[in-house]
Parts: sequence; structure tokens; C-alpha cells
Amino acid sequence: FNQLSASMGRAQMGESQVRVVPGGPKDIADMAHAFNRMMSVQEEREAALRIAAIAFESEEGMMVTDANGTIIQVNHAFTRLTGYSAEEAIGRNPSMLKSDRQDAEFYQRMWKSMRHDNYWQGEIWNRRKNGDVYPEWLNITAVIGKDGKVTNYVGAFIDFTERKQAENEIHNLAFYDPLSQLPN
Repeated sequence: FNQLSASMGRAQMGESQVRVVPGGPKDIADMAHAFNRMMSVQEEREAALRIAAIAFESEEGMMVTDANGTIIQVNHAFTRLTGYSAEEAIGRNPSMLKSDRQDAEFYQRMWKSMRHDNYWQGEIWNRRKNGDVYPEWLNITAVIGKDGKVTNYVGAFIDFTERKQAENEIHNLAFYDPLSQLPN
């Protein structure tokens, strides 16, 4: 019991590589095995959280909202792409980025898709903190809890201004004379 108690105390202090050597009566050995299984599960969860933290800090802008759409977390790429610091974004709604280039019907279709598929992706025009409007490719995924209800939304986006500029240039070259700008 003393060894089990000491190991549990070390685990509470944050030490994750704690194990108990089973020994003694069967009940004590069973408790030691249960404790070791619990610590293994905790180590696996911590490893998964470390992987998730690294994935969250990707080159894509990312934000996490609660079920009501309030931003609870953003990554560094979000800050770099939008100009908003984490402190400025957390507690607000993603509509703070709204550029008014999409109408209400666009957002109704987007949320209808979210309710039906728990997922939406597409092109959207947003506004940076400095007022610049830019195109982004946005993926929104609903996080579903054990009860089947949405607990969070995760949005990941890339700024594809350069791609849009290239598309426009290709379109102009295909349909307009480069010198006179008259239609071909």
C-alpha cells in the first residue's frame, strides 16, 4: 500500500513514467495493475496532445470555437494571416473577419452544410485587422461529443491571394489582347 500510495502521489505531481511493482495479496496486485494501466493511458493521451499541439501550429491559420461560435483558441499562423493577436481574437466571433463580400444567403448555405455534414469547405473573402480584404480557402469541421452534440468547431484556412491573382492573369491572357486589352 505504501508503494502504491507513494506512486500515486508522484503521479499527482505530474510524473508520468510512474509504475508500481505488483506484489502482496491479490487485491493489492490488482490495484497495482489498474494503476499501471491508468498511467499508460495517461501517457498515451499526453503523447496525443503533444502531437495535436504540433499539428495545430501548422502554416494554416487555425481557430477553435466553442459550440456557440466564440473563439477559444487561435494559432500563430492565424495571427500572422489576419493581423489579430490571440488576445484580440479570443472571446470574439469569427464574424470579426467578415468582409461583406458574401451575402446572408452564402452564410445560410454554409451553416446548413455544417448542420447536415458537420463540415464545410470553400472560398471565402475575409478582412484583416488592417482592413485589407483577402481570399482564403476555409475548412470548418464540427467536433462532436460523446452525446452526439457539437462541442467545438475547428476552422483551418490558407490565404490564397497569389493564386487568385494568377488565375485572374491567366483569364486576362486567355480572353484579352495583352497590348490593347481588347477582347480576343
